[in-house]
Formats: sequence, C-alpha cells, structure tokens
Amino acid sequence: MEFLRFPQLIQIEIVQQMDGRELMNLYFLSARARNVVKSFRLRNVHTVVDCGNLRCTSWIQCRPSSYPDKMITMRMRTLNWPEGRVYILECNGIVQLNASVIDREAEALPEIARELRRQKAFGILCTLYLHGMFTEIEVFTIRVSCKRRFDVFGEQNIFCFFQGQKYRYNGDFASLNQLWNDRVNYFPTIFPILDGILPANTLLTNISTIRSKICQGVTSALLQQFNGTSVVLENTNLTDNDFNLLINNWYEGGQPNLKALILWRVNDENVDLDAVLQGFEAHPYDEQQRARRYFLTPEIEAYSAGYKILLDCVDGLDIIRPRDGMRCTVRICEQTVFCFYVWHQNFPHA
Repeated sequence: MEFLRFPQLIQIEIVQQMDGRELMNLYFLSARARNVVKSFRLRNVHTVVDCGNLRCTSWIQCRPSSYPDKMITMRMRTLNWPEGRVYILECNGIVQLNASVIDREAEALPEIARELRRQKAFGILCTLYLHGMFTEIEVFTIRVSCKRRFDVFGEQNIFCFFQGQKYRYNGDFASLNQLWNDRVNYFPTIFPILDGILPANTLLTNISTIRSKICQGVTSALLQQFNGTSVVLENTNLTDNDFNLLINNWYEGGQPNLKALILWRVNDENVDLDAVLQGFEAHPYDEQQRARRYFLTPEIEAYSAGYKILLDCVDGLDIIRPRDGMRCTVRICEQTVFCFYVWHQNFPHA
C-alpha cells in the first residue's frame, strides 16, 4: 500500500483526516499498518460497550484537536453464508472478522448461560482490539441489561451502567476475563433467572430508576422501600393521602437517594393539592433559592419530549426539611399527575 511508503509526517496528516471507517480499514490492513495507527497516539475519549445489543462505540480525537473527531463501531452479527451460519465482528459497517468461535462456545452451553457467554466474549474481544489501537480508554462505560417479571410491576427492561476512568489493559488476561464475567453476571446475580415472578421489593431495592405503565397494585408503603433515584409510574391507584405519606417519609429522613417521583392515577382523577400538602409549610417558587427546571434526572428527560414539561417547577410549591435544610418541590401537573422533586443541588454548575 502506498500509504506505508510515505514519510511519517504525511502519514500523520492522512490519518488525522480519516473518518472512523477509513481508520478501521487501515488498522486491519496488516500488522505494520496496525503499528503505524497505534504510533499516532490517537485519543480514545469515550468507549461504550452495550452488552445487551453486542455493540461497542468509541469516540476518537486527534492531536491536535483541530482535526475532525472519529467514531469507531463494532458489533456482532450473524450471517447466513453458503457454507452455513457465520458469526462475525463488523467494524464500522464494512470490516468483517470471523468470530464464529464465540458462537460455537456459546452454543455448547445451556440456554440460560448462552447469551451471557456471548456478551462476555464480545466485551473481551472489543477490549483487546481497542488496546491494540489506543494506549488507554479515557472513559470506559459498560452497559448491561436484562428483562425480568416482577410482582406488581410486571415485565421490566432493566439496565445499569458501569463507568471507569483511564482504563488500560496491562496484559493480565485473567483480570480482563474476571472484569467481564462480573459485569455480564451483575443482573443474574441480583435477579436470578427463575420460572416464577420475582418479588416487587427486589426491584425497588436494587434498581436506581423505575418506569412502568401497569401499576395498579403499587402502594405508598411499597414505594417507600425504593432505594434509587427516580420513579415514573402510570395507572396507579394511589390516593391524596398516599402522596402525603410519600412526602412525609422524605421529610422524616427516609429515602436519602431519592430525586424524583412522577405518578399518574389510573382514572385520571384530580389530585387535591391541599390534601397532599396537609401538615407541611409550603413556599412558592423563588428564583433565588432554586432553579426553575428540575435538572437532576436526565434519564426522565430522555423518555420523551413530553416529560420535559413535567420538570418545569415554576408553579411548584417548596417544602424545607428542618433537619438539614434540604428542599423538595411538589407540583400537580394538569391536575392529575403528582410530581415530587428533591433538590440535592439547587442550581446547575456554572
């Protein structure tokens, strides 16, 4: 290839102008090309491995940063070739590497363990390839997910993110194997794969965010067991008194991690704000005390554009907790949706 005959300064200029697909094509061209790519010390700013979808995305920056950023993607695909089914690693939609060994190893396992084995092998493979291209991964995120059925909440798609800084693979394969084994088995450990339905409290005590649409069986006592940050529930049978009890639980020091509750009633019955706030001293919005819009739950904003409206707290009423001065906002949206926000931070960082 002519590229490898150019002086290094010209090679650097060419690589800096490449997009992610061109960079991957060069990297897999030959062993010499791989060494050339790694010698340029490109920055792997952020890599996200989505285990459930067997997809890895890396955002790459050049030095100097005036050159265009690049994105590298790797994903596993199954193709039906004339010689049979082939499992491949596809890089930026064009480079295809035979990875059938992963599929063969997984097929030999029981069905329950099969997908976990594929996820683990995919994670290890991505880590090794990225190590071959970059000195370190500045931010390394691993997303794991599962689907389980719970009492009251029904079937839930659950996910969790593990994030590390300045990750470097040091050649210790046993440690790399253990890392990925721990990650892909995170949910099977806390939510064992059973034929029956898991208790609702196992969801509430192990998950940071919950969103569910069929929630007639949810009670205020059950919600008070929630250890995470945000709950969005539709079609509940919760009463004005239940909403009052939830506020009081926080007021008395319960649920220290809680940030937001957004709760709909099953019959769209109007919420009586006076009944909800009974026993509390409430204050109108003051722009000197907190932000107008609740900004501490980006996961809620990501649900849909409609949820952003629920986070506007200009018409909300604030309650101050005497024990530590922490503030919460209670808002009834369109007379039927109970919104409760805890201000762990009153204003966004400048």
